Parts: sequence; structure tokens; C-alpha cells
Amino acid sequence: MKMETTLQVLEIINYIATIILVIVAIIGLQQLKISKETRKITSKREAFKIAAEQCNFYLEKIIPEINKLNKVIEKKELDFFSKSQVNIDGEKISVVPYTENDSIERLIDKGIDEVMTVSNLLESFSLYFVSGVASEEVGFNTVGNTFVYSVKNYLPFYISMSNSGAYKHTLSLFVNWNNKIELEKLNKEKDKIEKKLKGSKTVTIKTIGTE
Repeated sequence: MKMETTLQVLEIINYIATIILVIVAIIGLQQLKISKETRKITSKREAFKIAAEQCNFYLEKIIPEINKLNKVIEKKELDFFSKSQVNIDGEKISVVPYTENDSIERLIDKGIDEVMTVSNLLESFSLYFVSGVASEEVGFNTVGNTFVYSVKNYLPFYISMSNSGAYKHTLSLFVNWNNKIELEKLNKEKDKIEKKLKGSKTVTIKTIGTE
């Protein structure tokens, strides 16, 4: 009798212990979930903060250097940028360099310092967004258009240097943001076409005598 009672007590204890373990496991999983969500929120907040800092850096530091470079290009007539043929097809960029009057040599001789300053600043800026450290969405919405416009002007130089692996982050971010801009344009055109289609009415003119 004592043996049966002991077994029953042990079973009850084991049952209670199992319930406790299940409860502890559930609480543990909830804590892990909360911790994971907290990390996500913290990471997102940090990515937004870094993006804001980099956009501010772009506006205050990079744009003045770009303006300075553009004046040098115009003043010294560095035709390599404006007269090289650039073709952008999605992720593929091809360039036929302008070589008349030794244009690339003139660029290296008369404007390479300003070109390198801007190029290095753009590459540093791009690295934050391509790597995912900074929020790419915030960056695009803030300076996406001006970044794409500027980089597009300098593509002849970047593509000529890309075989060595130079400016890969700048080119990667350019392709991504340029595609986004093109997609936005296409969607706007699509909306216009759909509105025109909805507003258009046609009348079928029946042939005389067919009724």
C-alpha cells in the first residue's frame, strides 16, 4: 500500500514538473521572441540614424565638391565626360570612351585631383547603403535623384576603372537607384495610360442594311 502511494506521489510530482518545464519553455520562447524583435527595432533605428547622417554628409560635403568638379570639367573642357557614349540597360552599363584629342590623357593631366576627390567621397557614401548598414530606403528618398544624376555624368570614368574593381559600391548603388527611378517613371506612365483608357469611349457604326 505504501509502495502504491509512493508511486502515485512520484507520478504527481513528475506531472507537475513536466507542466513547470513546459511553462518555463514557453516563457523562454516568448523572451527570445521579444529579444529578437527588440534587436530588429534597434537595428532599424540605427540604420535610419546612419542613413540620415550620410544624407546630411552628402548634402553638406559631397554636393559642394561635385559643383567644384563640374566647374573644372567645364572650364578645362574635359570632353571625356560629356562626349563619351553611355548606354544603361538595367544592370548593364557600357561606355564608348571619347578619345579625340587624347581626351582621357587631358582628364588625367588637368582634372584628376578633383575627379578623385568626388569619386572617393561617392564610394564611401555608397558603401554604407550597399552593405546594408544604412537604410537604403531613407537614402533613396532623400538624395536618390541627385546621386543618380551626378554619377551618370561620371560613368565614363567609373566604367573605365571598373575592371580593376574600383568604385564597385558606387556603381552598384547607381544601378539600384537608377532602376528604381526608371520604375517610378514607368508606373506614372502606366497610370496615365490607364486613366486615358478609362476615359476613352468608342462607338461602333453599323453598316447600313445590316439590321
